[in-house]
Amino acid sequence: MISRTTTAALGAVLGATLVSLAVSLTATACDSPRPAPEVLAIESKNVVDLGLDDTNVYWLASVGGEANLSGRVMKLPKAGGTRILLADGQFNPMVMALDGDSVFWMNAGDFVSCAGVRRIAKAGGTVTTVGSDLMTLGACQLGGLVSDADEAGALYATAALVRDAAVTYAILRVPKDGVTPTTTLALLPGQPHGLASDGAALFVTIDATSPSTTSPGAGEVLRVDKASGAITPLATGQIRPTWIAVDDAHVYWVDLHRFPVDAALFRVLKAGGEPALLAKVPEAASGLVVDGEDVFVTVVRESKLDPTGEVLRIPVAGGSLQRIAKPTCPVAPRVDADHVFFASSICYAGDVGMILRLDR
Repeated sequence: MISRTTTAALGAVLGATLVSLAVSLTATACDSPRPAPEVLAIESKNVVDLGLDDTNVYWLASVGGEANLSGRVMKLPKAGGTRILLADGQFNPMVMALDGDSVFWMNAGDFVSCAGVRRIAKAGGTVTTVGSDLMTLGACQLGGLVSDADEAGALYATAALVRDAAVTYAILRVPKDGVTPTTTLALLPGQPHGLASDGAALFVTIDATSPSTTSPGAGEVLRVDKASGAITPLATGQIRPTWIAVDDAHVYWVDLHRFPVDAALFRVLKAGGEPALLAKVPEAASGLVVDGEDVFVTVVRESKLDPTGEVLRIPVAGGSLQRIAKPTCPVAPRVDADHVFFASSICYAGDVGMILRLDR
C-alpha cells in the first residue's frame, strides 16, 4: 500500500514536471516572444473543459472511465487565488456552459440513465438537474452544450436520438426551470461536432469524413434559428469541420484533413456568403475561441515521443499566424480582454492537468 506521504510526494514531483513542461516556450520565426504562461491551478485529474465569466474561471476535472464517480466542478478567481470546489462525485463530467448565475455540465456516465444536465449556482449549493425528461426523446447521448445568457432561458444541446435502433441527430432545447418539457429544436443532416451561440442563433458543424483527404466531403456548417429551428447552410463541401466559434459578424471553424498534412481555419459572415480561408493550422487542433480581434487555436501533438502542443493566434481578418505558447496538450481555450486561458496536461502520463493564463 502506498502511504499518503508517498502519494503526496509523487503528486508534488508530477506537478513540478507538469509546470516545467506546460510553460515551455521556443523561439522560432513563427513565435511571438512573451512571458511564459502563468499557472493558476494544478489538478490531480484531467481537465476536460473550461468556462469564463467576468470574475472567475470554472473547470471540469475528470478521471477516464465511465464508472468513475470522482469528477468535480471547480472555480478560481481569474487573477489567481483560492480554488473552490463547487461539486464532486460527478460521473465523468465532459462539457460545460455558464449563464449569469449558474454552471451547467453533462456527465458522460449519465448517458446510460438519461439523467439530464447538471446545474449548480456559481456561489455554490446543491446540484440539481434539468432535462430529466431526455429519455422520452431517446436523447441519452448529448454532445455540445450552450446556454442563454439569462437565468430564465434555455440550454441548447446537440444529441443523438435513438429510437427503434435508428439514430438521428438533433439540437434540443432544454428549459432551465426543470419543469417545462425538453423539445427538439431542429433535426440535423448528420453527426454534429461543434456548437456555438451568439444569442439569436446557434451555429453547428456537421462532421463528415471523405475517402479523400484533399477533395471536398459531406461536412457542413449550419446556422439554426433559436426561435423557429430553421436551418441555413453557411458552408458545404467540408471535409471534417470540428471546432466552431462566433463573434459579432462572423463564424469561424476548423476543417480537418483539408490539406495533405494540415487543417484549415475558415470564416464566413453569419448572414452567409463565401467562406474565406484564414490560415492553414496543424491537423491536431484541439480548441478554438474568438473575441472580435483575434482567433486562438490550441493544438495537441498526438505523439508519445513528442507530447507537446501550441497556442496559436491570428487576427480575425487574417494575417500572420503566431505561436504564442508551446504547452503540453492544451485544450479548451477561453479569452477575455487581457488573457487567454486554457487547460494543459502531461499527455499520456495519467490523469493530471492544470489551468494556465497567458498574456494576449
